[in-house]
Amino acid sequence: MYQTLEELLLQTGMATSEQVEEARKSGKGGNVAEALAEMGVLTEQQYIEIMEFHLGVPHVNLSNYDLKPDVLSVLDPDLVKRYKAVPVERVGDRLTVAMGDPKNVVAIDDIAMATGCQVIPVIAAKGELDKVIRRHFTMRESMERVVEEATPEDEFDTEQLKLMVDDAPIVRLVDNMIDQAVNEGASDIHVEPRESDLVVRFRIDGILHERMNPPKSTHPLVVSRLKIMANLDIAERRIPQDGRIKFKLDNVNSVDLRMNTMPIIYGEKVVLRILNPESIMLGLDDLGFSDHNLEQFKDMVTRSYGLVLATGPTGSGKTTSLYSALNYINAPDRNISTVEDPVEYRLNGVNQVNVHSRIGLTFQIGLRAMLRQDPDIIMVGEVRDRETLETVVRAALTGHLVLSTIHTNDAPSTLTRMIEMGLPPFLVVAATNGIVAQRLVRRVCRDCGSKGCSRCNDTGYKGRLAVHEVLTITDKLRQALLDGASSAALRRMAREEGMVTMYEDGLAKVEQGLTTKEEVVRVVGLDYI
Repeated sequence: MYQTLEELLLQTGMATSEQVEEARKSGKGGNVAEALAEMGVLTEQQYIEIMEFHLGVPHVNLSNYDLKPDVLSVLDPDLVKRYKAVPVERVGDRLTVAMGDPKNVVAIDDIAMATGCQVIPVIAAKGELDKVIRRHFTMRESMERVVEEATPEDEFDTEQLKLMVDDAPIVRLVDNMIDQAVNEGASDIHVEPRESDLVVRFRIDGILHERMNPPKSTHPLVVSRLKIMANLDIAERRIPQDGRIKFKLDNVNSVDLRMNTMPIIYGEKVVLRILNPESIMLGLDDLGFSDHNLEQFKDMVTRSYGLVLATGPTGSGKTTSLYSALNYINAPDRNISTVEDPVEYRLNGVNQVNVHSRIGLTFQIGLRAMLRQDPDIIMVGEVRDRETLETVVRAALTGHLVLSTIHTNDAPSTLTRMIEMGLPPFLVVAATNGIVAQRLVRRVCRDCGSKGCSRCNDTGYKGRLAVHEVLTITDKLRQALLDGASSAALRRMAREEGMVTMYEDGLAKVEQGLTTKEEVVRVVGLDYI
């Protein structure tokens, strides 16, 4: 091209002369654009566009390619990782290679020499390259080594397992599995033994996606390695076990995982919940409440006493909402205590109790002990039975603000559920400040606007947001409940009193372009219109 890369950057206004000079000194082998991208001056997309225009090298979207094993295997994994170069197509002796820096002539020469092919470089986003390399090369290398060493499950004894699961291949395989899940934004990892193989699935934005399919012989090694990381008994395979893993992502960052094992007919299934501490640092304004719902929720959680319940299915964000509320009302002059099963996140300034049912520390016993420690605010992980319900209601009526969760379909039916659990209606209306029902819907991908791209794994969605139904207990609702109104009647009355249903809140977010109607119907359903 007639322009240098630096001139092109300056003429297009993508960088200033000072920024170009700083990038030139960074030692990136002359690729000023790459240095600017690492400095945050250029976005990944801007880097691709500027290199594409400057070099006349086409850009490829790796998610659009059906990457075939015979093409991927042409290039040694060491070269792939060294140069971030992925072979995507081979026609005769012409090999098309996707690269982050197609200007790297050393990489092109090395690849040509190693493969005996004429290399046709194309440019791809580094995020896409990293994802492909993790999935098809790093994971494959580790898995192949583990498969070589694995033997049928019934031939392992405990001492063999202890020795083998500290070996480098299985350590790398498990570490790569967790690292990939975190990088893809997964909330859970499912390690599932089948009749003849092992399936590893990631739950991303509420949907499970298959990511690995190793031979069945690797199953005892993977499970035992995870058990050792979680300080569990590797010899015990007949009963469920629970544990926790502190996993280091790099020298600075780490992530907590909650682990559960469950014996099924083909072996032990393991589920790892990836706990994201950033989720509990959300302010109430960041939880996705509409202005109307946020005002009502803040009013509920800032009263000096009373019961506030969050309801919805497992994984609907109830705990995040309550933790965010605790952060909002936390202050040095307040004694805040929680009893949870288990404690998922540590909160500064909050006294947290972990339930241990096997040694007799139940919700009820923990809560009773807590009430003798002069609390101002209490959070109970879940109301599961009549005894816990009676205890939290008694606490709410004796000058404590109590937050908890319960499993019901919507906000109004929570009131009748409390009565069905054995609580007299007059206690329900006297103790309850309000109820928040919620679901999580997938958010439209900001990069592609729901068309599907590499950043959203071609789903059109990236991330999730909550839709809410906030019910404040008004005098009219109190009287209706005392008169024995059904949940359907309470629901009609609540809407007349100004309650916005989850479906209506979801449609409002559709109008804002945050999600789609199909997603709202999928998650909330049509029963709640």
